[in-house]
Amino acid sequence: MAGILALVHLQHADRADKARLPRRLVKDHQNPFAAYSEDEFIRRYRLSKECIHTLLGQVEPDLPKAKDGRGCSIPAYLQLLTAMMYFATGSSQICMADCLGMSAASLVLVVVLSLVLVVVLLLVLLLVLSLVLVVVLLLVLLLVLLLVLVVVLSLVLLLVLLLVLLLVLLLVLLLLTYPDTLLLHRSIADLRGK
Repeated sequence: MAGILALVHLQHADRADKARLPRRLVKDHQNPFAAYSEDEFIRRYRLSKECIHTLLGQVEPDLPKAKDGRGCSIPAYLQLLTAMMYFATGSSQICMADCLGMSAASLVLVVVLSLVLVVVLLLVLLLVLSLVLVVVLLLVLLLVLLLVLVVVLSLVLLLVLLLVLLLVLLLVLLLLTYPDTLLLHRSIADLRGK
């Protein structure tokens, strides 16, 4: 009797362990009917497996014989499911996750991290371009200041030349106007010196 109770207890414990551990199933990704649970299927195609089977029965005779890039024919159910997924998802997130063999949440994480990296790289590039622009503007400002300095120095030189010319003209004018006065002053200076 004790042996039977121990056996029953062992079977019960074994069932409890099996109930706690989720089973991992190898999914056939070529056959979405087998690969997805009913909820996953509805989330991807917006229709139940039964509705898709019914729809497939109605449209299969009218579907063209499509071939993939290698020349292999694409089954009618894959053509219909591809179109239904395209119409149902509204985005390629689930499709990409399916193709890459990862969950949609992992895909979002990868996309967000990639987007953050791209934004950071763009900000760094913007910062570098801003620094280059500041350096270029400083160089242009320096060139403008040098140009202003050259212009000011040229104006000062021109003013000095004009003053010298004016003095020469005044001297010539004095010589022409009072030639005797200059000679008289020279004569007086000569007399004093003797």
